Amino acid sequence: MALVINDRVKETSTSEGTSQTTFTLSGAATGFETFSAGIGATNTTYYTIFNQGTTEWEVGLGTLSTTTNLQRTTIITSSNSDSVVDFSAGTKDVFCTLPASKTVYLDASAAPVGAIASVVADTSPQLGGDLDLNSQNLDFPTTANISDCLDEDNMSSDSATSLATQQSIKAYADSISGSDITTEGEFFSNYTNITGDLTTTLTTAKNRMIIGPITVDDTYTWDIAGTGTLLFI
Repeated sequence: MALVINDRVKETSTSEGTSQTTFTLSGAATGFETFSAGIGATNTTYYTIFNQGTTEWEVGLGTLSTTTNLQRTTIITSSNSDSVVDFSAGTKDVFCTLPASKTVYLDASAAPVGAIASVVADTSPQLGGDLDLNSQNLDFPTTANISDCLDEDNMSSDSATSLATQQSIKAYADSISGSDITTEGEFFSNYTNITGDLTTTLTTAKNRMIIGPITVDDTYTWDIAGTGTLLFI
């Protein structure tokens, strides 16, 4: 079942009453096609029914349950205070339409009517497929525009405008978690394995700390020089 709207779909009917399940279509008007041809059985469409020579009319969402029967599924507007109409005897025009309440258009100020004004107005947007940035950026309020997502295990690009994949973050963290103790001018590495003699010079400008176990595979000398704080945790 699908919602189908088509041009020049119009038939007549002599059905009466308020039945919303049975409204028999009698054939196409001259120059038009049937609902069966233009809409298709089991599909839904927007319809108008007008009883010729009267003030009885109805606009709604209907279901073509068979090739000649239109179910008046949902009444949108009507001459009966927008409720189902009790059609009297007579010939009715039944045709496919697009109700005004279902249209999307721009008003005189070019503002959209019947749709969200912008993506910002949609509090829960969803994508039906992959998002292609088409060489554009994602604009975050407090950071530089993000232009890419990189999968670099060594973080070599050092980019301020690229995100990193979970795998590359893990690989980078794993690569430094077992590094040897060394002396560095600015910062300590993540020291876990002592493999030789070394000297670490402290400075008052930088507090140093070592967290976690340290593995020593032989007898080595570790000199701690300078002035500062080295905290073992």
